[in-house]
Amino acid sequence: MCQHPCDSRCRRQTLDEPVNMREVHRFIADSVFFSDRHEEILKRVLSRKLEPTGRKIAISGAGPAG
Repeated sequence: MCQHPCDSRCRRQTLDEPVNMREVHRFIADSVFFSDRHEEILKRVLSRKLEPTGRKIAISGAGPAG
């Protein structure tokens, strides 16, 4: 989960408000999902997926990000 720390450093806030990258990413994802090329793009992304390494990780912390 993104805690959007870049908002406080965004130079756009001197003009009006910082760019909300979460909303930008959502817009891109929705545009791809509802486009005619959804299947083509999905196949291209999945073709670049790396093989599993078998390693395991642990996440420490509390809340939605942990």
